[in-house]
Amino acid sequence: MINIILVAILVIATIYYAFQTYRLVKENRKDKNVQQLENKLKHVYSPLLKLLEDAKDEKIQVGGEIMDKKEMISLSKDESEKIVNIYKYYRYLMSDKLVDNLSEFTKRVSVDHMFYEYDIYEVEELYSIVSEGYNVILISLDKLIDRG
Repeated sequence: MINIILVAILVIATIYYAFQTYRLVKENRKDKNVQQLENKLKHVYSPLLKLLEDAKDEKIQVGGEIMDKKEMISLSKDESEKIVNIYKYYRYLMSDKLVDNLSEFTKRVSVDHMFYEYDIYEVEELYSIVSEGYNVILISLDKLIDRG
């Protein structure tokens, strides 16, 4: 009879510890996901969004005739290098779509230029991709945090 009671206590204690371990693993997984999303915001999406928002204010007209005129965005060497460094060091935190677009965008940056001109549509497309990614991350963070 004592053996049955001891076995029952042992089973209950094992179930309790298994449940606590499950909760701990689940919480650690959630914390890791939150941290990864926060890193994406901090190192990629927020700085890129800011750089591209500022760049949209730097519109210039290129071309002589009315038909040939084209709106371009001018980025300083410093701004362009910041974008290149974000791409270079944090590519692993980016969506595939953003990696592809930034790859093309950063190919033109070289040491010997002080300013870089980009087609306004290219910058707006990149801004749209970054903004979309930013919003998806915020929604994901909200869902993770709301699940408590």
